[in-house]
Amino acid sequence: MASASNNYYLSESAEDDGLVGTEPLTDAQLKAQSALEGFDFNSVWIFDTTNPNFSYPQLRSNRLPLDVEEPTPQGPILISSAEEFLEIKSNGEYRLTQDITLPVNSSIKSIFTGSLTGYDAAGETEEMRTIALSIDTQEPDAAGLFSTLGENAALKNLTITGSVNAPKASKVGAFAGEIFPNGTTVALENCVNHASVTGSEFVGGIVGRAYNSVTGMSLKNLKNHGVITATLTSNSNVGGLFGLLGTITGSAENLVNTGNVVGKGSHAGGLCGWSYARIRSSFNTGNVTGMSDVGGLVGLASGKQNELISCYNAGRVTAFAGSAGGIAGNISTSPVIENTYALCSVYGEIRNPFGVLGSGGNGNAIKNSYYQSFTAEDDGVAGTTAKTLDEIKTLSSLLGADFVAPTADYSYPDLKNNPNTYGTELFTLSIEKTGNGMVVNEGSHIVPKNNQLELSILPDNGYYMEQLSFNAVPVMGNEVADYTYLTPPITQNSTVSVRFAFNEEGLPQMLSSASGFFSGTDTFLVGNQTVTAPVGIVFSGIKATYGEYQRTDYGILLSETTMTPSEFVANNKNVIKLPGKKAPNAYGHFGIRFYGDNIQTGKTYYTRPYAVFSNGSSSKTIYGDILERTIGQSNNAPVLEKNSLKVLAIGNSFSRNAQQYLPDIAKAGNVNLTVANLYIGGASLEQHAANASSNTAAYTFYLNGQAAPEKYSILQALESDNWDVVTFQQGSLTSVDYATYQPYLQSLSDYVKLHEPNAEQVIHQTWAYHPKLNRVSDPTHASYMGMDAEGMFQNLKTAYSKAAASLSAKIIPTGEAFHIAQSIDPTIMLHDTDYYHANSFGCYLAGAVWYEVLTGHRIEDNNFRPEGMSDTVWKILKASAHQAAEAYRK
Repeated sequence: MASASNNYYLSESAEDDGLVGTEPLTDAQLKAQSALEGFDFNSVWIFDTTNPNFSYPQLRSNRLPLDVEEPTPQGPILISSAEEFLEIKSNGEYRLTQDITLPVNSSIKSIFTGSLTGYDAAGETEEMRTIALSIDTQEPDAAGLFSTLGENAALKNLTITGSVNAPKASKVGAFAGEIFPNGTTVALENCVNHASVTGSEFVGGIVGRAYNSVTGMSLKNLKNHGVITATLTSNSNVGGLFGLLGTITGSAENLVNTGNVVGKGSHAGGLCGWSYARIRSSFNTGNVTGMSDVGGLVGLASGKQNELISCYNAGRVTAFAGSAGGIAGNISTSPVIENTYALCSVYGEIRNPFGVLGSGGNGNAIKNSYYQSFTAEDDGVAGTTAKTLDEIKTLSSLLGADFVAPTADYSYPDLKNNPNTYGTELFTLSIEKTGNGMVVNEGSHIVPKNNQLELSILPDNGYYMEQLSFNAVPVMGNEVADYTYLTPPITQNSTVSVRFAFNEEGLPQMLSSASGFFSGTDTFLVGNQTVTAPVGIVFSGIKATYGEYQRTDYGILLSETTMTPSEFVANNKNVIKLPGKKAPNAYGHFGIRFYGDNIQTGKTYYTRPYAVFSNGSSSKTIYGDILERTIGQSNNAPVLEKNSLKVLAIGNSFSRNAQQYLPDIAKAGNVNLTVANLYIGGASLEQHAANASSNTAAYTFYLNGQAAPEKYSILQALESDNWDVVTFQQGSLTSVDYATYQPYLQSLSDYVKLHEPNAEQVIHQTWAYHPKLNRVSDPTHASYMGMDAEGMFQNLKTAYSKAAASLSAKIIPTGEAFHIAQSIDPTIMLHDTDYYHANSFGCYLAGAVWYEVLTGHRIEDNNFRPEGMSDTVWKILKASAHQAAEAYRK
């Protein structure tokens, strides 16, 4: 027998009805949330304080109309002010005769079944009117100018500006959150949205969700120009006009979207995220992004009544983890796509880079549809044909009577009754490379004007990026951070060229570009005199031999004047030569500290490393890159400082090392830090991914340094708190080989996104082993394929950069900080006696890097120093951490 619980009925006498699971409540008790045990007032039930006629709990998704006891207003009511607008009842005929601005968070929250139309000042002639809307709420309720449109509701000749920001709400739109229930005769005509709209799911520029019993809707001449965003990471259901549009008797006609559509999950479309409707004579020019089922017009097209006829897309379409199509991301059953074309490049895992359909479909569902392709490659979808841009311009006669030839405003087949007057311009962006390496999205692309494209640049092992140029102009190295390059806004046909070069064996490569940091003033003993002055430290590295040549001299060139590489040489009178005084460390790196009267805080200097090689009869001078630095100033954009943070590491003993001093450092910096570590010794990304998939409780869970008594799974740790940051790292034994990172890193990232969608994912770059460890000192050792310590660092650095690029994540560059510190002073021991774990100095250095990267606070301003650490070592480690953090900031 089924059981019952938490059921209540009104009884002032508290008379028992004799049924199990029921309870009598007085009228006052039924109006009090505290008496209703088991009722979910966060997402299911609500006390609607806006309705004076019903003070009992209501279902959030099916509220009683506000005017239960109110008479229907008689005749058209003229509205000319915000105050009058907010007096609108749930029904009646209203005419907006003036543009109005509503107070913040003002809207009509009852089910609206009346009409609102834009009119002239006299209320006699229909005319477009504007409502400036400003909604900013964390509530989960439907949001928009009207929360809900019901039967017979009509909105016409209206424009909305401003913003609707309801990131936790389901069903969000500029004009209405939803059409429900029984919205069978709703009319939306001549409505334009310019407002940005943000919601959790079912988000649209016009209406968020229009699904149940809405078959008789009239949808004509609807336009969205605002940015539409859905924050939910599962099924976003986000569209330029409708998040979800159900079956309608007629057609939705003359729909237009020019705004970008951003879905954090699946089902994102330029017009509709998910559609069951007939759509005709409509187009999209906005960029559409989402995880999967992403389409230029519709993300997911469902139902036998679904049609997309005489439509086109001229916006970029990107799916990060699934299907993408220029017209539809995915179709189920057999909807019809006919007389359509797609212009821009499509990015997705399925059928990339083809244009019409991402996945799904069968039979003759698609007819007479075209997509742009430079190579005319067949996408394997019946009813579609590849065309070049120039060929698409000539297709108007083939596309049917709804299309006309290109116009002065639009260079491609235009819609007769819905012309594109927005000046849509498209350009070709070509990505080309030479040498051994990969450029993600290599090839030719069609992009809208002012779009930018982000490129991941990944050299093969043993190669480096020798040059990158945009339209034949070399790009400065500091514009290519972490192997990522963002093009300028595209305003003409453009080309990005990348050239990879081989690191020839024995060629004296600068193992790190000339770089430096400036730590203010320091005190030095010069002869017998104590000097206090601003100080700079510059470092680089070089191999000891070059074939038969031996290194005989090395150092740094310094100048206060910018100059070309050919000018910036040792014999230039404007260049100061700072030769190295001690042999480089085991990594081949050295650091040079300089100070003097002309080294002044706030001044800009230029440095360049050099090395001289000789074979006894001749010599060669090699120069490195030129770097610009300003003493006492950060050379990167400012970082937002965080004073409260919760960090979870999915790692191993190296993350334990990194977190040893992190709480103490954070406390000294007045940062409220919660730090946790999921620990398995030597654990790899493959092991973490397997444990996540099987939900295995295999981890020792350290919270603020204290181990929990029982083993944890990754899911238990994720659910134990609301984490701001989750970090990933590879096991040190395989950290040098990017092939061991995937697909496990992506799988782990997706798992964390599913269970902790708001956490920032960060890559922890671990460090190289010490040169004395037999794994790296013995070139025959299998673990490192003959790599020495420097080779290990360079390879793990490359692998971690690729890993970060794959997730668009930032890096905590602990390995880089180790490398820098050892370059400055090779005598500082950072490894433990096993030569691979960190000792106390290394643990402090790692914690310092984590602190600066994650909190944004400068470690050099932090006064925590581990016991037994000298002032000199402390300063070097802080400076090394700061330099590494700055070098990897995005």
